[in-house]
Amino acid sequence: MKIVTRSRDDDTGKATIEITALNAGSKARVHYTTDETVSTTSPLIPDQIFETEATVLWFLAVDELGKHHTGPAEKWSNMLTLTHEPKEVMGKRSVTLDVKPRGQIRWNIDGTNPREGKPYTGPIEIPGNEEVVVYAYADDAGVSVQKNFTIRPSIGGKATIDPEKPATVRKRFTLATTVDTFTALRAAKKSKVRFGNGISIKVGKGDLSATTRFGPGITLSPDAAEGFITASHSALNDDAADVEVGFGEIACGSGRELEEFLHEVAELVPVEPTEVEQ
Repeated sequence: MKIVTRSRDDDTGKATIEITALNAGSKARVHYTTDETVSTTSPLIPDQIFETEATVLWFLAVDELGKHHTGPAEKWSNMLTLTHEPKEVMGKRSVTLDVKPRGQIRWNIDGTNPREGKPYTGPIEIPGNEEVVVYAYADDAGVSVQKNFTIRPSIGGKATIDPEKPATVRKRFTLATTVDTFTALRAAKKSKVRFGNGISIKVGKGDLSATTRFGPGITLSPDAAEGFITASHSALNDDAADVEVGFGEIACGSGRELEEFLHEVAELVPVEPTEVEQ
């Protein structure tokens, strides 16, 4: 069995997966369910490529002609995306945690093992006005994720970005035109930005188009993205073919580089300081 995660939406936790039955003959059918009890009485997959918000799925390939032995079930695991949203109202800070597609969250701010932290039940009040780190852990069906979120002090009621620490923004963006795409790529080259989390690139329209998608675990440099666009223009024999690029993550080596990039593309890639992870 070959199971490939083709793409994933961090906002919902929904993944698009592709299932290919191997060594099961031309009449293979694939059953699936959410636990290891999958059998020939379990539901059939809706299609070879389909979307799911499940945390874990088990698959079993069966040869309808009985010429091939039924092998063991195969397990597929989704990823959990743990996010935070800090707020400040009337000088009081708080942070909201969330996990997609689902899971139980535990947390602390004292640096001890977050797996043994407090169960998350709602927004966390952040004491004082100093920098505070929220240590968070989430798990579901044996899949887990652990993240540390730095809540920075505010200056004049606005969160700050540390210029020296690495900086990441996890948010979905679409560059809908060729001009927007190359404006962002030029700025990304200057600031050494990398893109990630479900990158998609489309060149052209309809039948005269080239499209590629990268898995959620892949990051891409602006040079690599530009290389695919150039190759697609050449293959389509149309250097003016429209370009559209989507991505769910911006990663920089420092907050300074991120701020330089965001200054260049403020209208194309709107980001609030509270959305920056460091």
